[in-house]
Order: sequence, then structure tokens, then C-alpha cells
Amino acid sequence: MDIKGIIMNRTVKKLPQRLIDGCLKTIKDLGCCKVKFNPAKAMEHHDGRLRLIGPGGQHIDYIVEAKQALTGSRAGILLYKIKALQSQGLPVLLFTDYIHEKLAEDLRKNKVEFVDVAGNVFIDRSSIYVYVIGRRRTLAPERPTRAFQPTGLSLIFLLLKQPAAIAWDYRKISSTAGTSLGAVGWVLRDLRALGFIRLTGKGQRRLVNWRDLLERWEEGFVERLRPKLFRKTYRIAGEKSLDQLADAIKNSIDRDKILVGGEMGAALLTRDFRPARVTLHLLREPLEIITRLQLIPDSQGPVAVLDTFGEFTKWEEEQPNGLTLVDPLLIHSELLISHSDRLKKAADDIYKNYILSRLEKHDQNRR
Repeated sequence: MDIKGIIMNRTVKKLPQRLIDGCLKTIKDLGCCKVKFNPAKAMEHHDGRLRLIGPGGQHIDYIVEAKQALTGSRAGILLYKIKALQSQGLPVLLFTDYIHEKLAEDLRKNKVEFVDVAGNVFIDRSSIYVYVIGRRRTLAPERPTRAFQPTGLSLIFLLLKQPAAIAWDYRKISSTAGTSLGAVGWVLRDLRALGFIRLTGKGQRRLVNWRDLLERWEEGFVERLRPKLFRKTYRIAGEKSLDQLADAIKNSIDRDKILVGGEMGAALLTRDFRPARVTLHLLREPLEIITRLQLIPDSQGPVAVLDTFGEFTKWEEEQPNGLTLVDPLLIHSELLISHSDRLKKAADDIYKNYILSRLEKHDQNRR
């Protein structure tokens, strides 16, 4: 993730005060140190700065990354971002409302320090070590706004893929995104209220704060939209390889109905590694396609099959390899589901070369 880009395009988040206050109280209740917290300033790429001051006056400084309703599926995206910050030499402390035991252990293994409102803590410094888990949730989880429910996520995908669509009339947005006219209205109103759409003096809509919007969309895709689209995981009959599956897709009568994503899609975009898995997004007739490709249900298989949420998920760039890819936005998001360092470089390359360049071009065209 391009940290400089995030710094230059981020505005201050409006974090629920109960989340910040609750996490600060958790630290104070430990009784080991004093706490000084400063909210992030405009254009900073984090949510605040925290200093822990020990009895002898020694101190530990963190930047704070705050996240509500953290789940295992969203943790992959968060971990990717935190590691990007850590690679810049920035110690990070995660604030959240609740972390269950399994997720707490995953974060500890990945050296991600955290504090939650319920009292669960992991701080690992030379002068302070705290690891408390098993505390029960104290705050009811907040329901995401309608914009980040499946229908809204489909529409947001269109805006991130084709930023000029923000200026289209409702009917064109509706027909392209496959949503109702009514849904277009409430999604755009929600996005405006959340600070992702701004009206010009002439009343024209503009997409702003798109890096934050991309992060929120990826979280929503992983947690709410992808599970709705997911069919099953398969293996290939006859122990055939992924290369042989790719050849079968190229020669299939269903070739135009099969969009390639996941690790294979990333490998085709970056040409930098050999994929171990593939995600197939099927436009139509999924059962017939699965049968013709000789895919057999297997929970440990290397082939994940998903329905698509519209023709516009296709990447329009022509591929010389004969396969049709889903848009790089989807490939990037699928890579973040895994905590694999092997895929991190591919995710970085796709973000910089395909996603960042597209959205920055939109910014330049507005000027």
C-alpha cells in the first residue's frame, strides 16, 4: 500500500468517542502507566498518537489505527495495512471494540499489538509486556451503513473502477451496476454523509477521500459481498494442474463467461510468481461451467468458484494469454484475505500499477 499516497489524500476520521474512550480506559485500568492520546491531524494517515509513560518516566510512543467491528475476514486487510505502516518504522497499536480469543492469538503471532474496549490487551515492548484475552464483549457491534451492504458495495465497486461514473445520472448508474434506481439514491446519500462524495458549486458530484473508500469497500467485499457470491471450493478431476485448468478455460465454449481472479489473476497481472490457487468468477450458467471444467467439490481444493455481481466486474484490458480477468480491484481484495507474505508483493504491485494510477488519473482530470 502506497503510504505517501495515503498521507496526501486522507482526512481526519470521525471515530466514535466511545471506542477511543473505552480503549484508553482499558490501558489506564492496567495500572502500569499513564496515557497521553492526541487525535490525528488533517492529512495524517492514522487515527492518533499515543504515549504510554511508565513509573520511572520512560515512555513508549505509538500511532493508533482504530477499527470497529473487527472480524477474522477483515483482519487480513487490516494486517496488510499495519505491516505497511510498520515497514515505514512506525509502531502501531490497534484500537477496536472487541477481539475474540482466536483473532487475538492470530494478531499476537503476527506481532500486532492491540487494545479493545472489553479489556483484551496485547502490548509487547521491552519495558511493558501485557497479554490479556478472554474478556467478554461490552459494546454491542454497530451495524454498517446501507452503503456497505451488498447492494451498496456493488455500486461502490463501479465508482472505484470507473470514477467518472460518479457524474452519471441515476438511471445510467442503476443499469450499469445492476441496482434499483432507489438504491442508487440512498447509496449516494450515505456516501455523501460519510464524506466520500462532495458537491461542487454547480451541484455536480465528485468522488473524494477514495483511499479511505477503497479500504472500506475491500473490508465490505471480504466480509459481506464475497460470502454472498461464494459457491464452493473445488479440485480438478484427474489431479490436473492449474496450468491445465487455464488451458481448459481458454479452449472452453464458456470462455467468455469465466473471469479469472485470485492468485492466478495476480500472477497474470504481475508475471512475478507461480499461483497455488485460483478464483473463478462465473457470469452465467455456473453449474454447467463447473461440470464442463471437471471440477469436483473439495473443501481443500485450489479452485474457489464465485458468482459475479455484474458484467462490469470484467477487466476490459485485452489479455494476450487468452484468459479474461476480473478487474484488478477484485484481484487485490482477494489477495488480502490471506495473511501470506508471499502474496504481499503482488498485492503491492497491483495496487500501485493498476488501482492507484486509475484513481489518481481521476484526481488529475478534475483539476
